[in-house]
Amino acid sequence: MLPNNELIHKNSIIIYELLSEIKRCSFNEIQSICKLDSVCICLSLIHLIRLDKIQQINTPNGIIYTL
Repeated sequence: MLPNNELIHKNSIIIYELLSEIKRCSFNEIQSICKLDSVCICLSLIHLIRLDKIQQINTPNGIIYTL
């Protein structure tokens, strides 16, 4: 079952605060630090990208997320 909008918003805040501190994170780093499951992280990242709060950047080492 997919998380509801309230949970997505709550998890988005957690991820945004993490990126505010660390500046750049890979998906795996977000997962290990925040202890969220991959579906919740994906939906929260999509939410933040749609709001123009974060960016997804493709690097030679993989995809990273940053403010």
